[in-house]
Amino acid sequence: MKATLLVVDDNETVQNLYRRILVLAGYEVQSALRLSEAREALGSRRFDAILLDLNLPDGSGMDFVSEVRAVDPSVAIVLITGHGDVPAAVEAMRRGADNFLTKPVDMEALKLFLGKALELGVMRRGQQTRRRMVKMLQPYFGDAPASRRVREQAEAAARNDSTVVIYGETGVGKGVLARWIHEQSART
Repeated sequence: MKATLLVVDDNETVQNLYRRILVLAGYEVQSALRLSEAREALGSRRFDAILLDLNLPDGSGMDFVSEVRAVDPSVAIVLITGHGDVPAAVEAMRRGADNFLTKPVDMEALKLFLGKALELGVMRRGQQTRRRMVKMLQPYFGDAPASRRVREQAEAAARNDSTVVIYGETGVGKGVLARWIHEQSART
């Protein structure tokens, strides 16, 4: 499956150049001339990466990086500018850009940086999935006195460095409880 890219640049000539090169490199590319168009595109589909100009007619690409990160922390973002300096690059990375390139862009370097940024995005999505799965496995202890005793014993087991054996019938949640004890312990 092709990675999907959103190219946001107010210069149509530059946009077409990126599109030609990136399509030949195997990417599916959609373009936007303004941030408003980029927001609309992001509202209608998910992208694997965004190639983003720093200065656009309707706002700053730097601010847009923060906006995108708040909505989709896993999307790869490469910020491109004609006026690159070290403080701007540091600020871009602080806000969540994966890379910062200056114009004129070396297309081979762009493909390399884009590939690395996409790899980071895949890793971030994997981390998000693992976090969601961990949340799904949180046991519900309940309010009954017997349930409170089980939780107290599980908390004590998590604080302790000894081996724990959990007995019970099939389907009562022994595995979920064991994972919870392990995650609460210092061993994680």
